[in-house]
Amino acid sequence: MSHLQTRTKSYIRSLLLFEKLEGLTEAIFDKPANPVEQLIKMFICITSMIKETNPSLIHDLQKYHVKEWQILQEFRDDFWPTR
Repeated sequence: MSHLQTRTKSYIRSLLLFEKLEGLTEAIFDKPANPVEQLIKMFICITSMIKETNPSLIHDLQKYHVKEWQILQEFRDDFWPTR
């Protein structure tokens, strides 16, 4: 398998993971539930996403997609302003 094929496969897996996470978060918030339970379920979803994300995706974003990486950094800074 070539380097390009490996990278493409990695991106596809990451995109599928993000779609899965989106579906899970919608399912969590569509049902009326205890807010603490919703937070716990979100934490579980995010933790699993982080564990399954290929580190090369982050490296490639930083190196080859600088504008998109900057958008993620700005989102992070807005989300966690006390960092």
